[in-house]
Amino acid sequence: MSLRFRIAAVLAMLVLAVAGGAYAWFWHRIADDIRAGLPVWAAGLATEGLRISHGPAAVSGFPLSFRIELPSPVLERMRAYPSARWSGQRLIGTARPWRLAEWVIAVPEQSRLDLAAGRDRWQATVGGVEGTFTGGGAGGILALVARDVAGTDSDPLTIAAVRLRLAPDPGRPAATAIGLGADVIRLPARPEPLFGRDVATVAGEGVLVERIPPLPPAAALEAWRSAGGTVDVSRFRVVWGPVRAEGAFTLALDRALQPILAGTAEVAGHDAILDRLVATDRLGRMEAFGLRALLGAIARPTGDGTGQTVSAQFSVQDGTLSAGPAGAGAFKLLTLPPIAWPDR
Repeated sequence: MSLRFRIAAVLAMLVLAVAGGAYAWFWHRIADDIRAGLPVWAAGLATEGLRISHGPAAVSGFPLSFRIELPSPVLERMRAYPSARWSGQRLIGTARPWRLAEWVIAVPEQSRLDLAAGRDRWQATVGGVEGTFTGGGAGGILALVARDVAGTDSDPLTIAAVRLRLAPDPGRPAATAIGLGADVIRLPARPEPLFGRDVATVAGEGVLVERIPPLPPAAALEAWRSAGGTVDVSRFRVVWGPVRAEGAFTLALDRALQPILAGTAEVAGHDAILDRLVATDRLGRMEAFGLRALLGAIARPTGDGTGQTVSAQFSVQDGTLSAGPAGAGAFKLLTLPPIAWPDR
């Protein structure tokens, strides 16, 4: 082996050693920054009314990833209505060194969810959570899927999968784009569900205009209403037994903090809706007869040719749910109980 080759080999090893040492320094520096950033992250959540706690954080994954594990995580939103508390065994976040703005989130073991509204309480287990967080801070995009959600009571609500997506709305700084969906829902047997216990899909996409401040429920909603807060749902979809509906609506609050809602939808299965409304004494037989004739006259075949669909308009105001064919009169279908906010 020539002297030149030996010198080149030594220099190459030195370069690799220096590069490896520099990368190790870089990795551990970022790991330290991640640990130091956890209190800052928690403080940011606190400004949104969320409180997070966990055991000692561990950062691992050298050299090809950053893996942070938070044991015994607890996330609480106590001043909201309903209040919420989620707790798990561990929360894991993973990112590549060259993509530190993209984190994969996982809660591999079963966790617990507690919701409370006044004296009413709902407790559930969550089989697992997975998702991603892209970006950073308030400009980040969070996408989560929670699987096998099941109430712990004797007549439980169960959901195979719940999907949530939160992102900033580029056109409105104080707005949040929200996507929320649930698949394969099994409703409790009591009270008897209107169209059966099995709901295939409930999903919606829209924008929460103005943020709801972390105040007691009535005060938070009053501030949100006064600031012009609305929920603009650009698309929703419901598949429940024989009924299928797709449409859009806008939700706001009146001075008594009761919902005001107006929307339109394409509805398939209107005969089944009328039958159930009559069977449950929510609609008179003569009214149903007239509606059936009217809807039958304006219905058109669905895209797949398996039934008929009608264009409908619906609204909620002064505690009354009204609906009817688009462009025609609306019929009062249900009287809704007022929402009694706990601090109003």
